[in-house]
Amino acid sequence: MPEYNYLKIIDDLGYFEIKDQGRQGVTIWFTTRFGHQPGDLEHIKEFPQNFLNMMQAGGVDPEKRVVLKQVHGNGIVQVNRLEDGSHLSGIIGIGDALITDLPDVPIVIKVADCLSIQLWDEKSDGIANIHCGWRSGAKNIITLTLTKLQKFYGFNPETAHAVLMPAIGKDNYQVGQDVFKEYTENIDGMEDFFSENNDGTFMFDLRGMAKEMLLRAGLKKENNIDIDLCTFERHDLFYSYRREGSSAGRMFAVIIRK
Repeated sequence: MPEYNYLKIIDDLGYFEIKDQGRQGVTIWFTTRFGHQPGDLEHIKEFPQNFLNMMQAGGVDPEKRVVLKQVHGNGIVQVNRLEDGSHLSGIIGIGDALITDLPDVPIVIKVADCLSIQLWDEKSDGIANIHCGWRSGAKNIITLTLTKLQKFYGFNPETAHAVLMPAIGKDNYQVGQDVFKEYTENIDGMEDFFSENNDGTFMFDLRGMAKEMLLRAGLKKENNIDIDLCTFERHDLFYSYRREGSSAGRMFAVIIRK
């Protein structure tokens, strides 16, 4: 298992950091509310100063970041080298998961209650960053991403690791019958992740669903790092779309390999 610490504080900058010093030399970061500067709120959904400072603190050029236009689907975008040896940066496509085997390429997902999942393998060079809300989860984005990693990079789930970052918890994620039906009518065994309320709505365990899908894909439970903090409850640390509405900021999850 990689060595990791959860919350790292540098001056007024706070972020989660996980490092695996194995063959790939993987580093994963996840921003918090800490470290925003005056004026950031106008641009918080793009790349606020705390994101840029976090990247620089980790010795990574933030201009190399690779991001997507996220659409709550199951599109997976592969980051490849260009003919001149460089790679595309900035927004490179539409989708909700990024995969690559390139070193020193930070692939970035942004969230505000949805779950971000980072994947890497001890034996292959492939890494992934997944944006998983209820819609993309119901569309099997976790399984599809792992299938792509195996196809392109020889990714082995049995030697793979996953990080599940903070997201809205099961006690605060109320959904309608449409979400319940979307899961239970299309994926076996999903009833266990819903608890019915008196009014016919449900509380949904997004994190539990994601962990189950990782296990079904062959990842070992002991290789999963679960930072089980609720973005809705922990207003001191995180933004939450459910709590703050359309004015909510975003947290940024980054994975990079050496």
